[in-house]
Amino acid sequence: MSVLFWACALASVATGFGVFRVSSMARATFALLASFALAAVDIALLQLSYLVVLVVLVVLVVLMECS
Repeated sequence: MSVLFWACALASVATGFGVFRVSSMARATFALLASFALAAVDIALLQLSYLVVLVVLVVLVVLMECS
């Protein structure tokens, strides 16, 4: 679990940086989605299911704002 947690954490940070590094709005949206999804996996690994639900709701709101 620890290796998976840290792999998702590092990938989440990398995709978070990717949001600001890409020139396409579509690629930035997918990078943002990936970052939030990886953060949700990290929170799920910590067994904080209520926060996973909140992260998913935040993702939905952000993606609705982008489109």
